[in-house]
Amino acid sequence: MSWSRFFWDGSEVYTFPSQGPTAEGHYECCGCYLNGHSWKTLEYAEFVAHLDEHRAAGHEVPDYAYEGAAEWYAEHHPPTGEETADGADAGEDDQA
Repeated sequence: MSWSRFFWDGSEVYTFPSQGPTAEGHYECCGCYLNGHSWKTLEYAEFVAHLDEHRAAGHEVPDYAYEGAAEWYAEHHPPTGEETADGADAGEDDQA
């Protein structure tokens, strides 16, 4: 199941979840126009930032690419009351 494919509604990204080293898998931007090869991350927020980079570069990124990734994140990371929408722990602080 992909969230977007090249040329769907003018899309210039091909994105989907794929199996990775963890049970929840990872987010993939296949054949990424930004770097010339596939790009992957385990982090939802990093994936959204990557899609934003595409848009900033003038690439067509359909809203449903974001929506599909958000739905997949919600399915694989049910709310615990301790995480924000970007996957960060709401109770985290930068104590060093």
